[in-house]
Amino acid sequence: DQGPGRLGPVMSPPEALLRLAPTYNVLSRQDTTQSPAGQAPYTTPASLSRSPTGATSGIGNTKVFRTRFADFMAMGFEGVHLCLLASLALPWLSESQESPTGCTPNSLSWGGREMVDLSYEFTNETIYWADDGAFYLNSTIFSEAENSWFVADVIRAPTHGGTHLDAPIHFHKGGWAVSEIPLQRLLFRPIALVDVRDKTALNSTYSLSVEDIRSWEEQHGRLPEGCLLFARTGWSKLWPNRTAYMGIDSNGTRHFPSFSNDLAKFLVKERDVYGVGLDAASVDFYGQTQTHRILGAKNIYNLENLADLQRLPEKGAHAIVLPMKIGGASGAP
Repeated sequence: DQGPGRLGPVMSPPEALLRLAPTYNVLSRQDTTQSPAGQAPYTTPASLSRSPTGATSGIGNTKVFRTRFADFMAMGFEGVHLCLLASLALPWLSESQESPTGCTPNSLSWGGREMVDLSYEFTNETIYWADDGAFYLNSTIFSEAENSWFVADVIRAPTHGGTHLDAPIHFHKGGWAVSEIPLQRLLFRPIALVDVRDKTALNSTYSLSVEDIRSWEEQHGRLPEGCLLFARTGWSKLWPNRTAYMGIDSNGTRHFPSFSNDLAKFLVKERDVYGVGLDAASVDFYGQTQTHRILGAKNIYNLENLADLQRLPEKGAHAIVLPMKIGGASGAP
């Protein structure tokens, strides 16, 4: 790995993927939310309003871009890395010349395999850690004239909310910022998925343990080198109800699953993982930061608030992690 600035050589994509190189559609969906307090909301033609109450105005828009998969993979990956996406998981594609089928905003079937979007869209329902956190999107329509439609947007949001990446610098001084994480640690990483729903059903603050990993390894073998370790807690079923998802009680205390400190120590000392993630609010138990600090000291990043983990196998999927490339940031969607 090359450190700050990703000055090292860009990792070449698998040759099998480049040989496929069909033309396909990349879908990008934009949704709008309400304006920040104190600001006048943008105006939208009635036919485009998405708010049943009239409290918010919005524009639902899907853009389709055509490209070749080889170009998409080989343009240094930097162009891809700038996308406002979170995590995609895919089993390795077979050497089939089939074109992608079943393409939706959240998944893409190709040659009998599937790519799955593991992120939530950002809207006014997006859950943030801070009580005052919110995602704002202000859209201005500059022209509604025929053949000259023109709309532009301004977004405002904390970096730690919704599906997002915690960079190592988040809780470790000197750790990598989002823009400094080497591409080798983000692209085509094998996923090890540990399902602990039976335990979180009995204990809302259950922490993934070393024993959970050893049980997984008894079935699937040692954690792959350079893998991403994901915990499926079942908490995604509560999204986007913030009170339920964060487990906020009458005293304001939060209750949700996480990773144990002992597991973090085990991972940095005895295994070679590049990142960890889960379908819950944080890798740390509420009020604690030690798991972040232990992992961050080894430049291991975190992926929080993952979606659709039920669509992944426990072994065999690979991830493409695409955080927004914000220079020097401690986190990014």
